[in-house]
This record gives sequence, C-alpha cells and structure tokens, in this order.
Amino acid sequence: MTIIFINHWKVFLLTLLFLMPDLNFAQTTTNDSLTLNRAIELTINNYPLIKQQQEKIKAADYMIEQQKSYYYPNILGEARYSRIGPIPSFSFGGNTIELAPANNYNFNLILNQQLYDFGKRDASVDLMKSYKESAFDNVNFVKSNLSYQTLQSFYSILFLHKSIAVKDTQIAALNEHLSVTNKRIQSGSATDYDALSTQVRISQAQSEKIELLNRLNQQKIILNQLLGVPQDTTINIKGEFSVPELSANPDSLINVAFQKRPELKLAEDELNTSHLQENLASLDDMPSLNAILSYGIKNGYEPNLNVLRGNWLAGISLNVPIFNGFLTKNKESELKANSNAANLNIVTLKRNIVSEIQQAQSGLNSNLDKLESTLTQVNFAKETVQRAIARYKNGVGTNLDLLDAETSLAQARLFYLQDLYRSILSSYQLKKAVGDVIY
Repeated sequence: MTIIFINHWKVFLLTLLFLMPDLNFAQTTTNDSLTLNRAIELTINNYPLIKQQQEKIKAADYMIEQQKSYYYPNILGEARYSRIGPIPSFSFGGNTIELAPANNYNFNLILNQQLYDFGKRDASVDLMKSYKESAFDNVNFVKSNLSYQTLQSFYSILFLHKSIAVKDTQIAALNEHLSVTNKRIQSGSATDYDALSTQVRISQAQSEKIELLNRLNQQKIILNQLLGVPQDTTINIKGEFSVPELSANPDSLINVAFQKRPELKLAEDELNTSHLQENLASLDDMPSLNAILSYGIKNGYEPNLNVLRGNWLAGISLNVPIFNGFLTKNKESELKANSNAANLNIVTLKRNIVSEIQQAQSGLNSNLDKLESTLTQVNFAKETVQRAIARYKNGVGTNLDLLDAETSLAQARLFYLQDLYRSILSSYQLKKAVGDVIY
C-alpha cells in the first residue's frame, strides 16, 4: 500500500523532468538487467542474517515441543545390582535363616505422570509460543531493514550512473570547445590562454568524474555484498529514476505506522512475553499432583531368595511448596519491573515514530520544492550557454564566459539529479517510517 501525499502538479512536474530528452539522463540497460524488486528478492534469499533469524524460528518450534513433552508420562527403565554383607540372618532350631540374598538384582519399568499442576505446563507452552512470535517478527524486521538498505544502494548506483553521464556530456562539450578554440588559435582569433583555460576545465571535470566512479564502485561493492554475489560480479541495474506517484491522507499515516512498524510489533511481543513470564512465576508456589506406576522383577522374596519374581508399585504424590526464601516473590517483582520497562519502550517508540513521520514528510516536501527550483536553474543555465556560444562565435564574448556557462549548466544538472535522488530516498524514507513493506 502506498501512503504519501503529493500534489498533482508536483507529480506532473516530476514526470516532465524524467521524460525531458535534452537532459540526457537515460541509462543503457541490457536484457539481464537487475530491477529493484529482483535485487530485494536476492538480498532476502541470500543474506545470512535472515537465514540466522529463520533458524531461530525453528529453534522456537522445538522449544514449544519441549514444553509440550511435560503433558506426556515420563517412562524410565532401571536396572540395579548390589551385593550386601554381612547378610542379615537369624538362628532357629539350630538352622541359620537368611533374610536377604547376598547378590541383589532389581529390574524396573517406572512411569511418572503429572496429573495436575494448576496451569504451569500451559503457561510454559504459551511463553515458548511468544518467543516464536518474537522470532518471526524479528525476521520481518530484518527483512525490512535489508530491503531498504538494498533500495538505497540501488538508487545510489542509478544516481551515480546518471551523474557520470552528466560529466561525460560536460567533458564532450569541453573537448568540442577545445577543438574550436585550437582552430581559432591557428586563425589568430584566440590565444593559447583560451586553450589552456579550457584544458584546465576538462581536467577538473575528469577529476570529478573519477571521484564519481570511485563512489559508484563503492556502492557496487555494497550492493554485491547485500545480494550475496561475488564482488567481481558485474551487475547492470535497471530502474526508473523518478519519485513514485503515491497518495494517501497524511493524517492517517501515524495510525497506519502504529499498526505496521516492525519495531513496534517486536516491542509489543516483548511486553506480551513479560506478562507471560509473570504469570508463570506466579504459579511457582502452586502444588502439583503426580502419579507413579512401576513394574519389575527382583530377587529377595521368600521362600527362595535367589529367584527373580515380578513386583509392582502404584501411588500418588502431592508436592506442596511451603517456603523458598522469598524466591517467587522477588521473581514476580523483577518480571513486573520488566513489564513496566517494556511498556515504556512502546511509549518511546510511538513518540519516535511520530517524529520520524513528521521529519520524513518535511524532508520530502523540502526536496520536492528544491527540485522545482533546480529545474528552473537547468533551463536558465541552458539558455546562458546558448547565448554564450552565440556571443563567442560573434567575437563579443570571451572564452572564459563560455567555460563558466558550460560549467554552470553541468552543475545545475548535477544539482537537479541530487534533488531528484534525495526526493526518491525521502519518499521511501516516509514509506519506511510508516511501515510499508517493499519486499
């Protein structure tokens, strides 16, 4: 769902800016070009941090099953051997009667079953389920952050490609101007100083292009790292370099954010977990009712002490905690404090979200206003160059005037690109502040 309010005239302006052919910002793409959606998909599929969080979901599932195991009986096989001495005996009628064998064998199958625990097992299972919910929401949180990192790197590469194209246009124009200047030097209508000035401007433009290429290479390294591909992989990206046309009521953005922000969902999970921990701790002092059933074979029964005979045992036990040194009371107090802290964390997050949305809206509006201004600068700079060329050809303008005009045009085009780039990032920053999912 898109959630940014932009006036219709601004949308028309941005579309016009993007389609203007004489700005020469188009990027060459190939059939194997990488789109933004595909880049985000590769990041989500390949980034190890997401896989790590997904493994935590599996671990949480096993934690739940561990707690459910307490619903079932615990069956234990037991085998014991002991030798005693001296053997208990007594004399009767001149005979010695032994009361126990010297070698004692005992083989048992013991079943323990908890019959009732006042909800402790249920509370433990619910607590483990809350851990799983947190793990699941954390995966979404990581996906959201990595998606926006990929988006930022993607548009940075687009921006730098287009900025380099502007520099190439500037350098080509300067070289053409240098060629004209050299011809005029030969005819005596220009001096070596004019050629030297032009060469200095070409050198400056080439140096600026080298810096842009360095920044482009750094962004490609970042994008390859996010995508999980080798660093020597060459990727041709394809995307529209224009602000998305989005619409919604700005007054509803905060309410939408409170429903969708993953950080807030994680904070609510933390609060829910704290409440479940409190509930579980409150059950520590509750009694538990257990049943035991045992069947086995052992020796030591009369009349033949050495013969193994079957035997069984059945019983019920009630365990009632009486005093544990105030452990339960202090544990409940600790968990209550944790719940209060979790609740305050939610309050803080909501305040931060409101501030983020307001800042993002302000930044987007400011960048869109600047974008309109830079369009005017580009048009003015183009007219200035045309006039400077005409004056230079007619001999009433200087070489320096023409160089200044061409430099100003290149700068205006770069400023336009910067403002467009910032407007794009601002629009997505607002989407992120609201909690929109882009993966």
